[in-house]
Parts: sequence; C-alpha cells; structure tokens
Amino acid sequence: MSVDALVVADLTALTYQWQKNGVALTDGAGVSGATTATLSLTAIDEADIAEYKCLIKSGTEVQAISNGAKLGIVISSVVLSRSTPAPTVETPHVALNTPVTLSVTSMGPEPTYQWYKNNVLIPGAKTSTYSFNSGPTANTTNYNVRVFNSATPGGVLSNSLPVSVIDGVRDVVITRTAPTTSSVAISSPFTLSVSAYGEALTYQWKDGNGADIAGETGPTYGGTSRITKGSESYSVVVKNPLTLTGISSSTFTVNVIDPITGIAITKTNPNEAVGLNKPVTLNVTAMGDDLTYQWLRGTTVIPGATGTIYSFTSATIVSTTNYFVRVNNGATTASGILSAAFPVTTVSPLSNVQIRRTAPTTASVATGAQFTLTASAAGSSLSYVWYKDNVVIADATNPTYTFTEAATSSPKFKVKVSNPLTPAGLESSELTVNVITPVSGVVASRTAPSGGTVPRNVSVTLSVTANGTSPTYQWYRGTTLIAGATSATYVFNSGASASTLSYNVRVTNAAMATAVTSNSVSVQVAP
Repeated sequence: MSVDALVVADLTALTYQWQKNGVALTDGAGVSGATTATLSLTAIDEADIAEYKCLIKSGTEVQAISNGAKLGIVISSVVLSRSTPAPTVETPHVALNTPVTLSVTSMGPEPTYQWYKNNVLIPGAKTSTYSFNSGPTANTTNYNVRVFNSATPGGVLSNSLPVSVIDGVRDVVITRTAPTTSSVAISSPFTLSVSAYGEALTYQWKDGNGADIAGETGPTYGGTSRITKGSESYSVVVKNPLTLTGISSSTFTVNVIDPITGIAITKTNPNEAVGLNKPVTLNVTAMGDDLTYQWLRGTTVIPGATGTIYSFTSATIVSTTNYFVRVNNGATTASGILSAAFPVTTVSPLSNVQIRRTAPTTASVATGAQFTLTASAAGSSLSYVWYKDNVVIADATNPTYTFTEAATSSPKFKVKVSNPLTPAGLESSELTVNVITPVSGVVASRTAPSGGTVPRNVSVTLSVTANGTSPTYQWYRGTTLIAGATSATYVFNSGASASTLSYNVRVTNAAMATAVTSNSVSVQVAP
C-alpha cells in the first residue's frame, strides 16, 4: 500500500519534511520521499496508522504546514471456520447435544464482531468466537459473522458456514420379516430387516464368516436359504458420518428345514375340453416325505378327497370352479401348504356366429371415420380372430373391433370364433361397411331474381351447394321447417306485401348423425 501527498508553494528553493504524529520521518523500512513533495509508504501494517503532515521550509524557516492526513487500515480476509469439534473430510457433521465453537479470523486493526444465524442477528454474539450446543434434534444451520473497525464502518461479511447436526448410530437390531414361520424352508426366499437409530445411515450385510455380502447395502436383505437342512448366520454393520467404524448387530441365525415343494395339479387329458356333465379326473404331485392331502372346491373342504387323485362329474351349466390341494408333512405350518388354484371350466358348444356394426349408428360411415364391429355367438369360453378383406387383422382378438384407419373405400369384414369344444372355430358371414364422403362446404344463395330488393309477386329461387355423397336437403324459413322443400333449390313467390324473411337449408347424408346448416339468406320484398 502507498500514500502520496503533494505540497505546492510559490516560493523558490523550498525543502520538505514529512512528520508522523509530529515526529520527522526518514527514508527506509517502507518509507520513501520523506523530504520530498511526495511521501510513499509500502507494506502497510498497524504501526503505520497515524496522522501525517508535511513542513514546507525556505532555508531554515518553516513557510507552511500541510493539513493532516490520517491513515487507517480496513478489515480484509474474513474467514469463518469451526474449531470445535474440528471437522474432517470424513466427518464434517456434529453429533446431537455437542458443544460447538465457531471462530473467525480477519486482517485489520481493532476489529469488532457481530454473529448471525440463518441471516438473523444473534444478540450478544460479539467476539471472535461463538459457542453453542448442537441441540437434541438433527438440523442444518448456516452461520456467518460481520467484522468492523473504524476504517470499515460497514463491516465485511464472512463466508457462510453450515453446521449439520445428526445422531450417531445406536441400537442396531436384526429381525426376520418374511416368512412369518419359525423356520425357513430349504431353497426358499426370506427377508431380514435391520432397525437402527441415527441419520444418514449406510448398511453392509455380512455372512456367517463376517465377510461382506456383495451389493447388500440397504436396510433389508433378501436371500434364499441353503439347499440342505441346517442353519445360517447373518449380521449387519451400520455406519453414518459420525460413526465411521460402524456398529455391528448381533448375529442372527436362520433355521432351515425340509419343505414341501413342487405341488402341482394336473388334469387327465389336459388338452381335452370339459363339456357339460362330463367325467373329470385331477391329479396332484408334490415333493417331500410323509405327505398327506386334502382337496378343496374353492374354500370348501371335499369330504373323503384325501388322495393324490380326485374324480368327479363336471357341472351341468357353464361355469369355472377352482380346485386346490392342501399338502402337509408337519415340517411347515399346521395348516400345510396350499397349492395354486386349478380352474376347471365347463363350456357349451359353439354356434350361430354373427357380425354387425354397432357404431356409428348412421346407415353409412364417413370417409376416414372410426367405426366399431361387434361379434356375437352362442357358446362359452369364446376366442375371436377378425379379418379384413380375408386378411387376418393383427391383435384383433376381442368380441368387438374398432377400425381406426382412414377408410376411403368400403371394406369387408368377418370374424372367426372358437372355443375349447370347437378349436377349429366357426366363421361369420361377410359384412361390407359402406364408406361415403360426409357433407361439407354448405353454402346457400339467392339465384333469382338478381339484385338486392325483390319485387312483389315474383318467383324467388334459393339454391345450395354442398360437397359429399348423396346429400339430402331440408329448407327452413327462420327456424320453421318448409314442408316439401327437400331439393337443392327452393322456389317460392315473393308475395303481395313488403317483408324481410331469412332462409337456410340443412344438408345431411347417410354417414351423418346431424345435418350441416347453411348460412342464412335474407329475402327483402320491396314495399
């Protein structure tokens, strides 16, 4: 830093002497120009804070003394840091209910301080350190401090320092959350869960030898039990930024027992459809020792059905009934293991396959419009394949088919319906969908007589133009239908008296549910 002062006088042969707080300066140690018109100071520090004046002499006589120039040093390099507990890269956080001390360093003489918490002034916090207790709850709070001195009345604000408070790891406990039985069957899935107190927790599950289980770093561990009877052990180490070495749970043992597995129900002649009132035989197979069986119809136990085979007669009506087998050997729960449902569906023969268009309800379909076809048939358990112009329509396997393409011609459709009793299926007759152009561009005008006002008792002709296939017309006087006025022109007599009437025409065709109304044509008969 340098300070320059220039003194000018009209006298000749002037000499100069700079003073610091009334003491004459000499060149050296950061001072130059002590006896010249310009004084320069470098490497400014607190020792240089003073009032500077210059004596102007002519010979030995003092001719003038300059005004005093006061030198002060402003505050700079304000840095806020946490000194207690000292943060590290691995552990930047603070534990609950822990003493915390923040410190500020700055350059500049005679500093004063004011601390802030989340930009709100902290009353009484006016020293270079600020100490507080982290408190009982996890949170993150930002602190900063403003440093002042006489040369820096507005102060300099430090960096913002976040203090993140979290709970350390404690009370690590493993439980098995699935299955809910006391043991786990061989080669069966199970789930372990860990509970622990603390924030920002990380997990590492370990096997019975204390080795890490790759990829198992969540609060739950899903595994598959061993392939033989016995037991297997697990533990988990839980860490957070305050507990870097982690807390290990106690060892948790999973008891593995011989299960009932491979329960499967099959039907004799599985590819044969079940007709009404027909014999049916079901079989069950299962893996395990000393197995016992109980057949169920839905949720109802079937008395006496306790073997691997169950025979019965199918229903006399179309229906689907689920059959189950509960298998037990004492190595599972007291209720045993219930098989998956085996549905037996009784179906009726297929006949009377028909097709019709159900939407739109108009006689024809507008060009490019969507339309829906619906199939009907007698029988049950039906499946459908739709055809357009004798080509199978991909993915059209429902009893209804909606055509969404922009049809411009009149396509032909049919449907093949099948069921388990008629796998080859039956086809409907072919249905042609008549596609026509809808009405558009409807414009009405007066074509005779020409000109503006119409004379009395003359023939007046109104005409309409419209696009579309086979349009039909209905003329209106205002909102009143004109009986018999159903062509593209409407001719009438203007009458014997002055009048002004408005006419329009509604145009439609077989593809339209509602007509298109033309513009209104005003006919004014001269007075």
